[in-house]
Amino acid sequence: MSALHLRAVIARRGIDVTLDVAAGETVAITGPNGAGKSSLLGVIAGLLRPDDGEVRLGDRVLDATPPHARGVALLAQDPLLFPHMSVLANVAFAPRARGVRRRQANELALRHLTEVGAETLAGRRPTEISGGQAQRVAVARALAADPELLLLDEPMASLDVDVRPALRQTLRTALADRTAIIVTHDAADARALADRVVVIEHGHIVEDGPTEQVLDDPQSGFAVRLVSGSIK
Repeated sequence: MSALHLRAVIARRGIDVTLDVAAGETVAITGPNGAGKSSLLGVIAGLLRPDDGEVRLGDRVLDATPPHARGVALLAQDPLLFPHMSVLANVAFAPRARGVRRRQANELALRHLTEVGAETLAGRRPTEISGGQAQRVAVARALAADPELLLLDEPMASLDVDVRPALRQTLRTALADRTAIIVTHDAADARALADRVVVIEHGHIVEDGPTEQVLDDPQSGFAVRLVSGSIK
């Protein structure tokens, strides 16, 4: 586990944010569309270069580190599984890319599939499983990369409402004692998964506190709308 320090200025998008995440902490970032939430994940993952700032993970400054070497895994709305590979091979891909032998990589993959309750899907292709199952596999694949930091960009946004509680429980187990950031527009996600909630509006942090404090006594306009269920 590693702590994260982020300082990001993206002038063209009006973003100016400083964010610290403690080792083993899960932080939910929420805010209106266009506020800069996904841009921050892009900066951390190395997919977007800020005009000014710093990304530090543990003792490492990541600014000049390529995405694949950062120790960061990004889980998006779309599982993005390789269609020509089995579920097991998809999850084993990350350790194989690190040079792990095939047998050991497959053992690791099966362990992580079991962790998310998807071990029975190991021999199937992505086209043979449901959207909820595919997202569970994507979680297992992210865990198999053994990241120091796990980023989740609205991982349940594209799923049917009746599928979300099960995946939420899967993520709750997977994120235990991991350093993670989850971007979400769902108060239920934040309440179930996050230790802390950060609200961003117009590229700036406007509220930051323990999850129950922010959700039970919201101070920002967006947080009020979030807990009232008026966010669509």
